[in-house]
Amino acid sequence: PIACTYVEVPSLSGVRVVFNIVGRIAGGRFSQVWGASASTTNPSLASFPKHVAIKIFWKGTMYAGTNAFGAVWTEARIMKQLAELRTPFVNAALAIWQDENYVYVASPWHANALDNYIMTFQAMPSGTPPKVMPPTMFRIYAAELLLALDGLRAAGVVHSDIKAGNVLVSPSGHLSLADYDCSYVGLPTSDDEYW
Repeated sequence: PIACTYVEVPSLSGVRVVFNIVGRIAGGRFSQVWGASASTTNPSLASFPKHVAIKIFWKGTMYAGTNAFGAVWTEARIMKQLAELRTPFVNAALAIWQDENYVYVASPWHANALDNYIMTFQAMPSGTPPKVMPPTMFRIYAAELLLALDGLRAAGVVHSDIKAGNVLVSPSGHLSLADYDCSYVGLPTSDDEYW
């Protein structure tokens, strides 16, 4: 591992989840995303994912006169809320913590974004008939995205940056809407509030 960090589980006295950071996945406007392996010795956390992505925000950027503080706060708040609501097909937080220099948000690791995944269907060797994504897969993905958007609406969140690069594909082939730093929180959550 490149580095190691951990988070204590407040509801379980003395229990820690240890994250061994193994490599950089991506960088964004205000953060970097690193892959990590997660481990714990507590049986009550046996279902905690073994592979996670940790979005790391440097606090120096948040106070450098940019709008990074608001973006980080919004993203962390939304990911925590989506986890609490168990919203389907969204990238929710597994853990959020901070130290003196950084804010960390751990979420399930998805090895591919939808834009890269779609390209695997188009990038065929010369002379090979192109591989086509089956229409049933498109219908399933459309349904999963609609369920994710409905979950966001129910949580009062407008995503504001939906694109194939912000839709992740899980190892099991399901979609997960991610990247909430441009989102708006405060949408009415009841149909009655629209009329």
